[in-house]
Amino acid sequence: MKNTFFIILSLLLLNSCEKEIDLDLADKSGNIVIEGNITNQPGPYIVRITKSVAVTQNNQYPAVTNALVTVSDNTGQTETLQYIGDGKYQTTAFTGVTGRTYTLKVEAEGKQYTAQSTMPAEVTFEGLQQDSFVFAGTTTFTLLPIFTDPPALGNRYLFGFTVNNKPKKTFNVFQIT
Repeated sequence: MKNTFFIILSLLLLNSCEKEIDLDLADKSGNIVIEGNITNQPGPYIVRITKSVAVTQNNQYPAVTNALVTVSDNTGQTETLQYIGDGKYQTTAFTGVTGRTYTLKVEAEGKQYTAQSTMPAEVTFEGLQQDSFVFAGTTTFTLLPIFTDPPALGNRYLFGFTVNNKPKKTFNVFQIT
């Protein structure tokens, strides 16, 4: 009797739960994707317009040509961007300044898109801190940026880096407290 109790208890403890997750991978290809950045560094600034592809396809996004792309700010500075190929549209004389509100307007394939954003004040970069950790017997080193995050603004940072003059396309999200 005692053995039967332990067998039943063992079966209950070793029994695991399973949950089926159904992902909606419907084909959403053909949607317009607009990427752009304006900084307080000298331009030119680039806006890239492409189309999405199905999740089962290679990451080769078709370029959108013949779009009308305009950027402006709240001081009246306005420029229509020039197409330079590969879905990229470029400014020629536009200047980004912290504190200004920028508006992006795109007319592409019979539709209009508008976005607006204010460039926050610059946060001073104070240096780098080296950190390391061991995983599976291999030591990995990383560099962490040091800066003081203004409490009123929150965390909004994008760091780009290169290794041996080759840009790395890695995005890391972190919070410094």
